[in-house]
Amino acid sequence: MKLISSAACCRTRRPVVCPSWRQFSSSRPRQAQKPATATAHGNPLRAPAEIDVTTKTVTTAVGPLPLSPFMDPTYHQAKLKFFKTKNPPPTVYKKTKFQRHLARNPYALALATPLRRCPVTHYLIPRFFLQGFRLVAHPETGQPWWVPIGLEKKQPVLASTDTDPSTAAEDDDATVAPDPEQEQEPEQDEQEPEQGEHEPDTESAPTNSSQPTKHGLSQGPTAWPLSRQDLLQGMVSTKSRHYNAYRKFLRQNNATRYSPTLNCAVWREDMDTLVLDTMRQRIVEGLLQLAEMVEKEDRKYLIRCETWDEVKNYKHRGCLLFLGQDVASVDDAASGAAPNDVSSPLPARLSSMDIEGVKFGRKLAVHDLRALLGDENIALLRQESPVLRPGSLFLLGRQRSLDLQLQLWRLQGYILTALP
Repeated sequence: MKLISSAACCRTRRPVVCPSWRQFSSSRPRQAQKPATATAHGNPLRAPAEIDVTTKTVTTAVGPLPLSPFMDPTYHQAKLKFFKTKNPPPTVYKKTKFQRHLARNPYALALATPLRRCPVTHYLIPRFFLQGFRLVAHPETGQPWWVPIGLEKKQPVLASTDTDPSTAAEDDDATVAPDPEQEQEPEQDEQEPEQGEHEPDTESAPTNSSQPTKHGLSQGPTAWPLSRQDLLQGMVSTKSRHYNAYRKFLRQNNATRYSPTLNCAVWREDMDTLVLDTMRQRIVEGLLQLAEMVEKEDRKYLIRCETWDEVKNYKHRGCLLFLGQDVASVDDAASGAAPNDVSSPLPARLSSMDIEGVKFGRKLAVHDLRALLGDENIALLRQESPVLRPGSLFLLGRQRSLDLQLQLWRLQGYILTALP
């Protein structure tokens, strides 16, 4: 057996340990830890710092140090001295008088609608002055038809029966106005074709770009031409420069995917009359609804005025409605009695009344409902509502009548005769 000398054992090299891992080596004996200074928290680095505002120093475990401005309480007090939290959104009672009148101004709300370009006249105007037409597939044949939108009958708003004055003030002074251009689903009776309408020569194309709705009908995109009766009449008149102008709808953006559908879309020959009758019907329904609330709940949406000067005595003024002479005035005139002051002078179809001595609402629109609605609708209003039966001049105002004021103004622009 060969023995290893002691010199060879001395020459045996020990394994090299990385210096960075030396402290984790098991072969190295652990050093005795030094006793730490006793503090309140048991750790000298976690001892609470004492701030001296006068000397601007902070006492730490290593000694006093300069005080940082972010730790100086006097710095934060001076910085937050003029700081004020953001106020919550103002309610109707905290808004200025100008803001309240602007929120109830139908003309400002109409002008604030998004701008759209008419595909026929190429005018860039607010959408309130445009009439939307949407492609709707016929429920039986599937052929696309142009149907007017935004003229559907809205659900009646049931007013509260309580007589709390705070509830009435909240209803009359609300600042959120209804959207006059809210697009709703077209009714099925307006989508039914009638005999003798303008039929295209080409065959019907499938409406693949349309979407199914809750009524089971397929609807396509919407075009926005000018809301003018003479423009719609010219689309079916061969002597007009706007003949077949509905074929320009949805083509200004080179939307080639709608071309097969647009080439065979049907346009009603009586589209101008349909839109006019529907507008009048919605206004009559709105007037009857407000008149019912005036009769049953003693609201002040419709106020009868005996003279033109009496209008200046009321605070909430929206517009004036002239219905012509009632039956009692006609009987008095036939018997030789003095005529009513309202009937002289007679207003034009659209005129304005100047109110002096007021800061807001100096101009008041006067609508002649005889020219707007026709004699049949005027007779219907007097027959259905005891509020509108007597009298010739009525003041329409307050927040709930804002949508009706917008409809009246839109009808005024629709029946204009001179197309620019």
